[in-house]
Amino acid sequence: MNQDIITTYRLSKSYELSKGIFSKRSFIQAVNDVSIRIRKGEICGVVGESGCGKSTLGRLLLRLEEPTSGKVFFNGEDISTFSNTSLRAFRRKTQIIFQDPYASLNPRQPVGNAIEEGLLIHNIGTPVERKELVDEISEIVGLSKEQLQLYPHELSGGQRQRVCIARALILRPEFVVCDEPLSALDVSIQAQIINLLLDLQERYQLTYLFISHDLSIVRHLADRIMVMYLGYVVEEAPKEELFSNPLHPYTQVLLSSIPVHHPSLRKGVKFVSKELLRHGEIEPSRGCVFEPRCPIKQQRCKKDIPEPREVFPYHYVRCIAI
Repeated sequence: MNQDIITTYRLSKSYELSKGIFSKRSFIQAVNDVSIRIRKGEICGVVGESGCGKSTLGRLLLRLEEPTSGKVFFNGEDISTFSNTSLRAFRRKTQIIFQDPYASLNPRQPVGNAIEEGLLIHNIGTPVERKELVDEISEIVGLSKEQLQLYPHELSGGQRQRVCIARALILRPEFVVCDEPLSALDVSIQAQIINLLLDLQERYQLTYLFISHDLSIVRHLADRIMVMYLGYVVEEAPKEELFSNPLHPYTQVLLSSIPVHHPSLRKGVKFVSKELLRHGEIEPSRGCVFEPRCPIKQQRCKKDIPEPREVFPYHYVRCIAI
């Protein structure tokens, strides 16, 4: 079995809601009690509706956010204990590809300089060597030397995302968080970027945490999938196992929402309670967070918080009723 590159232990992150000075302090839990293992060389997908904590989890793993509680380990080391020198080395080994390529680039900087910036920050190579590295990674991701002189607004969305991928990979990282890198792109461009990510993963033996709300893309890319709901990982399994045997009611709802070519092909469509159209509209349960929407809820679900358990080999689910 491959060695774990990322491990978390009961990782949680909450944010204080800003209200009036006379109001009672309240918090929103973005990530809650997440204990996961990501193995070297795998692509781990994270799915769930908007606001479920996917992006926050990715930032916590890279220490772009500090957790409220819990631990994150990179190659067995607690990243919260890193000194400045160790943290600098960690930054080089871990990178992120953001959702919006235009917003993550400096509009006043040629994209070639943006790709080179990481090399400058980490004092890698001479100017000539850095130029060679930029030319090399740009060719790999499909950018011409002429395009490196252009500014972000002069490139297409797909070209800008290629710039962001080149910028992330020029430091030869071990672990890359892909935070919905395809959502701002046309379908035809999405296919090109998917193939590029897979080629680069094989070329450099990368480990990806691939965050997306598109289940079809995650099924194509990922080796293993985690399903998040209101900060919790409610189900985790190898992709084929998850799609063929979804156990958690929320996972079943997600899979039933995938578009099909003809209505007759849709089997076992799941519905959730109309009392909660968007999470957070009603007071969450003290027990299971999915209890207000759950079609199979039991009385104890209102007070008991479920723990993840292995129902089948490598198939974990957080549900009392199963």
